[in-house]
Amino acid sequence: MTTPVIPITADDSSSYNSQGHHQDASWYAKRLILKLQLARQVKENEQKGIDTSVIVYDMTDKKPVYSHNTDYVHWAASDSKLFVTSLLLEDLRAGKITLNTQLSWTASDRRAGAGIYDSDSSPLTATVQDALFDMLNRSGNTAVRAIVNKALGGAEAVNQRYLTEYPELKVTKLEPVAGTDKFLLGYTTASEIDFIIQKLASNYDSYTAFVKNALATNIFDDYGPRSQVKDKENILVIDKQGQLNDPEGNNRHDVGIIENKKTGHMLRYVLMTTNYEQPAGPITNEATTSLQAFGRDMLRFEGDRAPKPQEQQNQLKVQDAPEVENGRLVF
Repeated sequence: MTTPVIPITADDSSSYNSQGHHQDASWYAKRLILKLQLARQVKENEQKGIDTSVIVYDMTDKKPVYSHNTDYVHWAASDSKLFVTSLLLEDLRAGKITLNTQLSWTASDRRAGAGIYDSDSSPLTATVQDALFDMLNRSGNTAVRAIVNKALGGAEAVNQRYLTEYPELKVTKLEPVAGTDKFLLGYTTASEIDFIIQKLASNYDSYTAFVKNALATNIFDDYGPRSQVKDKENILVIDKQGQLNDPEGNNRHDVGIIENKKTGHMLRYVLMTTNYEQPAGPITNEATTSLQAFGRDMLRFEGDRAPKPQEQQNQLKVQDAPEVENGRLVF
């Protein structure tokens, strides 16, 4: 590589980036800038008591950019739906079910949330295709319950498949509620989320395209990279944001793939902040702000600009859960 490496420190990386000089830099220099920015944000998080896990990987050059605290255990929130999706795709590819397979449930199966099937007047039946789209695009809570119980055989069956088919998962599992068909979404780690993102992004076919489309327009766009994107013709953020489904919202996670459609460059990332066990309050708010900072830096790396204050998205409020256990939504 003949492009000279520009010396830069963590203190001046932000001003260097904000001036737009990075656009003409080599990919090596861009990765260095991003790494320094991510490390700085992690340091700020630690000083504020925000538990933070980060994985950023350059998929185009196949180079790691930055990682931190990757095996720290976080409450998974809706990110668990990615693992359920992977099992469902395997069954679709094997012909065990089809996208047109009908799933039916009862009114007692409904779970409050932002999904199409999460209201008191919502339908009690859907095709696998519609339930899967709702689970990913609107983070549907009734949809994940229907898919787990009606398409995958229940939480215990899902956990057994994780054990036998995904031995890489040491933490991730659903938490069945004893004596019922209900479950909690459980814990996970950044490394295990990164594993499932890679799995979902591989073996590209019509099912992969369906999932990519659902996640690319996911309605949760109030923090992280999604909230920063202004050049939608050029930058595509394919992600599944996990927000703990309780009134206090103690977790903030943003995971997925950023794709520059003009250059074809792709960046895979996992950003997880604030463990469920921490109390809600100022730390939770700071965790949200830190995710937006992570997203700003990564999108500048890809050539997008940071939004002006008046362009920031409003926070999307999700309904309170009707049934909780220790503050966590029961599915």
